[in-house]
Amino acid sequence: MQYWVEREAAKAWINEHPSVKAWLTRHMKVSTQDGYGHAFYAFTRGVSKTPEELLEMRKAGNGWNLEKMLQDFIISGSYVSQGKHDKGRIVQMANLSKSRRKSFYTSVRDFFAQTYGENGPLALPQDRAFKIQENETRQKSRPTYIHLPDAEKIIGTMKEPYRTLFTIAKYAGMGRDEILCLNKFWPSLRRQLIEGKDPIRMDFSRRKKSDQPYFTLIPASLLKPYEHVESNPFQSHDEKNGGMKPIAYYDLRAAWIGAMRRANITIPFTSHLLRDLFITGITGRAGASTIISHFMAGHSVDRNLYLQYMQEPELVIAEWNKIKTFLDGGVPPEMQEALASRDARMHSLESENKDLKARLERLEAISVERLTLAKAASQKKRKKKE
Repeated sequence: MQYWVEREAAKAWINEHPSVKAWLTRHMKVSTQDGYGHAFYAFTRGVSKTPEELLEMRKAGNGWNLEKMLQDFIISGSYVSQGKHDKGRIVQMANLSKSRRKSFYTSVRDFFAQTYGENGPLALPQDRAFKIQENETRQKSRPTYIHLPDAEKIIGTMKEPYRTLFTIAKYAGMGRDEILCLNKFWPSLRRQLIEGKDPIRMDFSRRKKSDQPYFTLIPASLLKPYEHVESNPFQSHDEKNGGMKPIAYYDLRAAWIGAMRRANITIPFTSHLLRDLFITGITGRAGASTIISHFMAGHSVDRNLYLQYMQEPELVIAEWNKIKTFLDGGVPPEMQEALASRDARMHSLESENKDLKARLERLEAISVERLTLAKAASQKKRKKKE
């Protein structure tokens, strides 16, 4: 494949360096070849190093030195422009936009990541303190985990059918894809409702790389209001064609964003948000087996346990009932003793805290009294001298 770079000077330079040419030809997009080629050409000119010299530095293990070199270039470096309209002009990196500076960072890192030498991959180390511009305040990462009270508050502000969908996800440990499966699984779920089954079992053929089927459980009470609906009840308005359509991912996301704003809680919707809450934030507090929760979420578990759960679903139902009881507001029997012990311990700590506060107040009073007497004695002594 041929590479393509608009600027003639950069083209000639690339032909002189086989490593750069081989790197660019790995990128199929013409715009990527042009942008990366020019940015890397400007970087090598700015730091007065050839690509071969940079590769030798990396092979010698000077990854952090290269990172620092790139950092200095992006913050305060300069290069001679080879553009059609400003050829020969000295471009100061500090005057470029943040996105333009970032393109230099991306291209240089890509060169080292895509180029292989005798020592294997030559990717640069990732420096988390790297700045694209001076005095940059690093943006705080947004939370990707939600606590149960926040989840319940957000779901509580939703309208139907989204409130039901997200509540099902909370009880059944579902991610985005599993929620959307309710669209096609409705006939099977409705059949179980009519037969009076509780909980409702939802079977999945496989998840991701695992070819093993698994199932999760849904409280019948959540689906009962839709029992009379023969077709899929989880639909949204089709503004383009009119009528209704099965709920899609963007419908779930829009419903979550609206509810999040109404609840005044900023936790973005991710595909695994409620499933992670089910596994790490609910199961343990309910006193249920975490292995069971992983099984219900489609995660890999011990093969012998997996076969046992598939052949004896009542084991899964027994543990899931603890989760349901907890989410319904009750306390599983296994947790009552632990909670009683915790409450007794808390009462004991509160008593100790009160005693310590009383002792501290007495010591402070004694200290104030002694300080007052010392001041009085000092003033008396000073008057005698006068």
